Amino acid sequence: MDADVLRVLRASNPWITSQRAFPDAAKHHIPDPFIPRIVPEAADWPRPGKAHLVVGARQVGKSSFLWNWFRERATPPLFINAEERLIQSWCRSPALVLDDLRKLWPSKLPVLIEEAQHLDEAGLLVKGLVDGGLDSPLFVTGSSSFHLRAKTRESLAGRAVRVLMHPLSLEEVSQDLNEFPPLLAVDELRTR
Repeated sequence: MDADVLRVLRASNPWITSQRAFPDAAKHHIPDPFIPRIVPEAADWPRPGKAHLVVGARQVGKSSFLWNWFRERATPPLFINAEERLIQSWCRSPALVLDDLRKLWPSKLPVLIEEAQHLDEAGLLVKGLVDGGLDSPLFVTGSSSFHLRAKTRESLAGRAVRVLMHPLSLEEVSQDLNEFPPLLAVDELRTR
């Protein structure tokens, strides 16, 4: 592994050297206050042999959702920020990334590629990692759902589980409003 890429990964993942650093370091990826997202598709995650793509518009909470998901399970991911130029260059070879991941990161702990739309061939990278037998659950986000989908749809057939995240729903926003009366059902609102 290139020494500079390793430095970037270590700087982004202080839990590589001390797993106890994870819960506190993960907090800066989760807004305060945090509104938990309701994502039924995530109930059976991680699915073996699949990449987990979380796509949607900008600022809908894709990354926050995943970081909270990891924190709740006390499972630190290897965070790969695809906005970094060195990371973009490294990610051009799925075989090298796979080899480096096997040397750096314990199997069964998740790998998180954020902002995948910045990669030249996000779909080919994810396909190569899945087909190469990455033992770690793989999670991928992108700030542009159209762009990420366009770069991943064809090459990931049967290899990915996709979640399309929408802006916050009324149910999500109201889930912590204990002091207010329960919300009316949508059908009741339509008849009023």
